Amino acid sequence: EWEWRDIPVFIAVAALLGVITSLHTRAMLGIAAWRQRVSATLRRLQPCARMMETVLYAAFCALLSTVVSLSDSCTKKGESGLQYVTFNCDEGEYNTIASLLVTTSHSSVKLLFSGINA
Repeated sequence: EWEWRDIPVFIAVAALLGVITSLHTRAMLGIAAWRQRVSATLRRLQPCARMMETVLYAAFCALLSTVVSLSDSCTKKGESGLQYVTFNCDEGEYNTIASLLVTTSHSSVKLLFSGINA
């Protein structure tokens, strides 16, 4: 439930997110232009160069998910019935970050909106 005094905070958050979204869009356009230039210079190595790009991107995503998940501590499992990931935890415990990152999007959304963390 919100109150009228919350409106300035909502406006400030919306303005900040607008700036961040603009910067993100510009960064993605710059990366896309760079990828096109690199692809043009590696045209003679196609399709191997494109496959290698895909493999490197998948490896980067897996490494990033692993490093971020390792930074979290373990939490005891409860009786909620939700699907948890026991990444680097003892039996009966789960990793909260890994449960969000290293699972299906459906399970992540259920975990985020369940309101039950154990």
